[in-house]
Amino acid sequence: MCGISGVAGSVTGKEELVFRQLLFMNTVRGSDSTGIANVKRDGKVYNAKDIVEPWYFFETKQSKRAFEGVNKLFIGHNRAATRGKISRNNAHPFHFDNVIGVHNGTLYPSSINKLKYGNYYETDSEALYAEIDESGIEDVIPKIEGAWALVYWDIKNQTLNMLRNSDRTLYYAFNNEKTVMFWSSEHGMLCSAMERNGISRKIENTHLLLEDTVHTWTIPEKDKAFGEASRKALKGFIAPPQTHTTHHRGM
Repeated sequence: MCGISGVAGSVTGKEELVFRQLLFMNTVRGSDSTGIANVKRDGKVYNAKDIVEPWYFFETKQSKRAFEGVNKLFIGHNRAATRGKISRNNAHPFHFDNVIGVHNGTLYPSSINKLKYGNYYETDSEALYAEIDESGIEDVIPKIEGAWALVYWDIKNQTLNMLRNSDRTLYYAFNNEKTVMFWSSEHGMLCSAMERNGISRKIENTHLLLEDTVHTWTIPEKDKAFGEASRKALKGFIAPPQTHTTHHRGM
């Protein structure tokens, strides 16, 4: 079980503090590594990750670089290692040509074998994103089974994307003006971090991401409100029911 968190939109120091606190809180879900995907207002993408907990990670040069300049997106991940050794390469986010993203969950072994790069990477998560990068999420998800909450930045289309199935939770919320969006694996963590920093946590502003539905947002210009997410149903592989043949012994 890993932890996912993030913030997008008109990000200032206040919103960055919420994000940092969410990474601290999500340590209870995973402490083997910490990682950040960062997108600047000019569109530049930056990836920082290491095999340390957040309080050490935030002291590193790569982490400090992520918070420099004017930012519009942070995707955070706290890893609890399942498949693959604990290493910087196996830490999230995973950065490819077209996507950079994180995964909370574990795929079934049979699903890993279906992935084109399933035996190339040490982790199921990196193999999953490698194929999403190459073929697109709509081609990949229908052939896999397991548990997932996915958050990724589509570099080509400049969109923020989220998807989960019933085995993982992911909550998101907006500030009152809808100029900033926050998310976390757990509802309590999300509400606590927002409330601690004077940001509304009205129930109507907090949502559990719909299951089996890709949510896609375009991050608005600074101080502009988020529009509605585009949504598209997308389910994982469902094995056909087994049939049983009854054999009658001749008399």
